[in-house]
Formats: sequence, C-alpha cells, structure tokens
Amino acid sequence: MGETRMRSAVESTNPAVKFFEGERGLVLTGLLGFLLAGICAIWGLLNGGPVSPEGNVLNAFSFDAALAIS
Repeated sequence: MGETRMRSAVESTNPAVKFFEGERGLVLTGLLGFLLAGICAIWGLLNGGPVSPEGNVLNAFSFDAALAIS
C-alpha cells in the first residue's frame, strides 16, 4: 500500500516537470536575470548607483529584474 501512495505522488509531480521541460531556456534566462539583478543591487548598495560616464547601475538593476520576471 505504501508503494501505491509513493507511485501516485510521483506521478502527480510529473506534469509540472513536463510543463517546464520545453521551456528550459526561458527558465535559465529568468534565473540569469535574477542573478544579474542581485549583483547590480549589491553594487548599488556598496558603491552607489551613478557610474561614469553618465551611467547608473540601478537602471541595469531594474532592467535585469524586469527580464527575470517576464
């Protein structure tokens, strides 16, 4: 009886795995966006946002976060 429960629990998780199976590139792009946003946020907290010439790391942070969410 324990095997039946275990088997049904494993089978119920398979559709979620198959859902993301074809979207691997999209998931990896989202994770990369979160990673880059985190790096930009830490840089902005430690060194401030503005960088020369006429740049702002916080703009890159918002772009990377939007890339990760979409």
